[in-house]
Amino acid sequence: MTDSCGVGQVQVFWHLTDPKSWLLHNVFLGKGWTDTASAQAQHFGLGFVTQYQVFNSEPDKEKVWERVRLEETPQSPSRMGSTYLFASEADADARKELWFATQKKIKLEVLAFPLSLTTLHRADAKWLNRPQAEWETAARQYWRGEMSAEPMVEVLAHGRLFFPGWERPPFGAMVPNPVG
Repeated sequence: MTDSCGVGQVQVFWHLTDPKSWLLHNVFLGKGWTDTASAQAQHFGLGFVTQYQVFNSEPDKEKVWERVRLEETPQSPSRMGSTYLFASEADADARKELWFATQKKIKLEVLAFPLSLTTLHRADAKWLNRPQAEWETAARQYWRGEMSAEPMVEVLAHGRLFFPGWERPPFGAMVPNPVG
């Protein structure tokens, strides 16, 4: 595994997703395994679009972050299409309250494996809160993995992930909404 999070070890992370997400269906079909949207796009040569890309309210900021990523750490996964993970269950719970207080999100345990199956990048999301005049510097700090005094750690994942609870709800075949 290429990362700054502990090379060569199976690592436990947490992911927040919508209860009606395609992810739950895909993981069930893959018997626990799925590829990130970025890995699927790379594998099939697609210009994959994720919900984050569609609903992102600051595309100009993300363009700066992506340009700096390519300059600083091109081996790191892009923020566009990556699966966002949290290094601890407590971090996932805190971000659920802070970032998704008005949305229904479910928390899932995720494993990332070695052997080049997954590329990870651990960063401090607080750098994203800097004013526009500081975006360039903040993006460099983000991609270098520098942490602020009170970091909000996020982990970007590109590649294959395993969800150990795949045989139990909320995973499973998607059931269409009843009509009427």
